[in-house]
Amino acid sequence: MKKIDLTEKLKWAEKPIIKIKDTEIKVNNDAASVLQLVSCLKKLDADSMIEAAQLLFYPEEKEKLDSLGLCFEDYMTVIISAAGLVGGNSDEGEAQTHTTT
Repeated sequence: MKKIDLTEKLKWAEKPIIKIKDTEIKVNNDAASVLQLVSCLKKLDADSMIEAAQLLFYPEEKEKLDSLGLCFEDYMTVIISAAGLVGGNSDEGEAQTHTTT
């Protein structure tokens, strides 16, 4: 029987973060939520955007987002950017520490 250990290839605790001014908001990237999100974003109505926000942001993170008092257009930009981030379609604004050996 073949066996493959993927433990080292998985990103167990890494949650992507969106930064708006001085506020960092963790984005929910668990597989079940992202799969629901894909279905949700096919409909671009207000109810779908509310559901998308609930799928993308944990309650405490959504509170941070809501406390920013964003206008609708900016709020939609955050939702769309977060969806791209968890779907692997966004490298915009990426600031990573690169290590050298």
